[in-house]
Amino acid sequence: GDEALRAIGLEPIVLEIARQSSAVNQDVLSNPKVHVRIGDAREVLLTTSQRYDLIASEPSNPFRAGIASLFTREYYQAASDRLTDDGLFLQWLQAYGVDASAVRTVYATMGSVFPSVETWQTRGGDIVLVGAKRAPVYDVARIAARIGLVNTMVFTHLPSNVLLMLVPLMPNLSLAIAVFLLRFSISQMDVPTRQAYTMAVVAPDGR
Repeated sequence: GDEALRAIGLEPIVLEIARQSSAVNQDVLSNPKVHVRIGDAREVLLTTSQRYDLIASEPSNPFRAGIASLFTREYYQAASDRLTDDGLFLQWLQAYGVDASAVRTVYATMGSVFPSVETWQTRGGDIVLVGAKRAPVYDVARIAARIGLVNTMVFTHLPSNVLLMLVPLMPNLSLAIAVFLLRFSISQMDVPTRQAYTMAVVAPDGR
């Protein structure tokens, strides 16, 4: 079909790293549907007439110099203007190393542009804010078939609970910490699935 992915970034070194990581990134740069451009993605949004089904923004931490323009109402409005009616804007945001007021500001700013803003946890303290012109509707059956609803919601809990019970039985502190960290590494695997299921079957006022 007409599916294509356009990646725009300022740092050429990222392309070299991507090439060196071809074994683990499915050799993405060789995919004919992937088009890479070195430049300012914000400027592209402000000047292009093309519309997108999905726009993903993953700048550095909000407190770093020069990053603030990627968390402004003007930037979000530019992204919204370039989305299709059912398009989604994804904003990566770290929830650690920043104060609560900064996170609230990002939420409020996105909310001033997008009528629908959802929060999805990826891993650890990383979250993705999903902005849309209207609330997305999720196909639970399709999600389950794609990422394995039962596998991730049940089978990850069984070993993680066993590992948690083993922590106090470890003969020394080092082993206890190792087992606990192992348990933590798999205990969050079902979070995206549970969030998707909740968003799909629970009304907004009941979440």
